[in-house]
Amino acid sequence: PMGATAGRHENELLYVGSRKASKGIETLVRAFADVRSHRPEIRLRLIGSPGPAADEARWQTLAGSLGVADAVTFEPAAPRDEVSAAMRRAGLFVHPSPHETFGMVAAEALASGLPVAATPSGGVDEIVGRDGQFGAIATSTAVPALADAIDRALAVSSRVDRAAMRAHVDSRYAAPAVARRAIEAYEAVAAQTRALPRQGRAAPVESTSAAAGESRTPFGLPLVLALARGQAVERVGLLPSALRDRLTIVTSPRGRYADDRDLPAWGHWLELDHERFFRDALAELERSVRPAGGLGRLKAAFGGPNLDRARKDLTARKDDVRREGTQQFLRDAIAQIERPGPARGSGGRHSLGHALPWIVALDADDIVMASRLASSVGRIAPGGLRWLADAWDAAGRPG
Repeated sequence: PMGATAGRHENELLYVGSRKASKGIETLVRAFADVRSHRPEIRLRLIGSPGPAADEARWQTLAGSLGVADAVTFEPAAPRDEVSAAMRRAGLFVHPSPHETFGMVAAEALASGLPVAATPSGGVDEIVGRDGQFGAIATSTAVPALADAIDRALAVSSRVDRAAMRAHVDSRYAAPAVARRAIEAYEAVAAQTRALPRQGRAAPVESTSAAAGESRTPFGLPLVLALARGQAVERVGLLPSALRDRLTIVTSPRGRYADDRDLPAWGHWLELDHERFFRDALAELERSVRPAGGLGRLKAAFGGPNLDRARKDLTARKDDVRREGTQQFLRDAIAQIERPGPARGSGGRHSLGHALPWIVALDADDIVMASRLASSVGRIAPGGLRWLADAWDAAGRPG
């Protein structure tokens, strides 16, 4: 619901969301401290699920070290009605996340008449706009840039047109508007599909070729990529157990997403930690550059490899190291999947020499990763879990 201007605490900044490190919490606390140095009346309220305990302690210690602990409150996750009330009370919503596919809380803040100051995260930029009408988008994800955006938004917050803000969100993101655009997108794709020749369409299951003398199972198990751990457990768990129990699912370790539930006993779960590949490469570098024993250390000190330079070179290649590690991780995962062999008795493991297997991507993060790696690892399936279940049904639910 829309909040009235009169009842607002204009100096209260509100953040709603997970407090894990990837959401930009450190940037927010530091930017708040910068702004409070010349606006001592402002306060910051954070509502949401805390991240790992060590991170939560770090944010509180940071607020204390910056001298703003008395002006920052860390609150647990709240029901929707309490979040709504908090949005109707605050003077400015802050969104420090460096990456977002959309940013639902920013849209909800605008709908309640609350202007937004945010980092340029992708989705939130579009929601708020860059014309300054409904808030401010920082020029970068750096602390000074977010502090500047907060200052700019606070300077005009009392004069914003809250009704126009609400109308902006309704016209673009309310259910009827989204439904209309979704229908238009489906109609456009359906028209393109009808125009394709039949042989140009992707088959939902592996092909059978009796003429070539091959005995193939008409259904090949995919690799399921589901980085959001809790969502993966919940959604994959809805599949028929005979299919679900045989799947290999790649997900994230604890700490990356807010829902960190335990992994179930069914299925084959693999935890993909992107940072581990860089940590392992760094450890291997230090082992190779620092020979064991006193004589080895003496040689390294006089003309041996320069460890600092080697570390910098490796750090410059960090993204490549993570990508290469992720590719090998997914190849290894796919190698464990039972795949249809070219002939009876030839074994059932997948070989990259044959057609690449399907990768079923559950959500936006999964699709982005799969699209970057699929050419060397597998084919992105033309649908999600519903497509997988339909393909399994079409294959006669093989055991």
